Amino acid sequence: IFDSLVADLSGKFAEGTDYLKVLVDVFQQVMLNADGSDHLSNFSIIIPSLVINFIEASMQSKEQMARSHKGREAYFTDDGFATGVAYVLAILKQGRDFDALHWFKSVEEKFTKEIIDVKDAISSKNKELDNAKKSYKKSSSYFGFGSSKNSETLFTKEEIRKMNDEIAEMKLSGKRLQSTLKEYRMFMFALSGARSFLQDADDIIDDADDNPIGTPEISVDETIET
Repeated sequence: IFDSLVADLSGKFAEGTDYLKVLVDVFQQVMLNADGSDHLSNFSIIIPSLVINFIEASMQSKEQMARSHKGREAYFTDDGFATGVAYVLAILKQGRDFDALHWFKSVEEKFTKEIIDVKDAISSKNKELDNAKKSYKKSSSYFGFGSSKNSETLFTKEEIRKMNDEIAEMKLSGKRLQSTLKEYRMFMFALSGARSFLQDADDIIDDADDNPIGTPEISVDETIET
């Protein structure tokens, strides 16, 4: 019996059977032909909402883990959701519908723009802070010698401290945006990898400009200087 089982398994593997395709085909026949499954025809449309929720929950979990494991090595991984989305897209044959949304490209453009805006705001506020510091030093000198210079153009120590706080907040906001964009990119790569194994050849967009597996061109990180 054992020999026959080994021979059977060896024969199946030798034939090059694609078990992932078998897994997709079996459920595909059931899901696409089942009564009352019309609500699944627009599944691809709700993926962005699901991903946003997943990313937010994932980042929150990582932050909690970092606090609870402070000073110790810890690793966080969760690619099950990406694999599940890829599998459902495959059995419902909605890969093209999801790609047509160009959603990952929109996410990339949105966060890149926001990061650049934060960088510009930090640069502008730093210039304002430098001028304020110079003005504050001059005011100390002027008042020390009894100068009658108009003090309305001078900054107080409290105003300078407030500017420093604003810059610190903007840097934190920029770092948060960068971390969020990184999470979206990692999810995109996990989803793309899973889809490359599961999706049908007919469900792949041939035109490279359309990003066949939903992969936008990754732009250079706009790093927030600290």
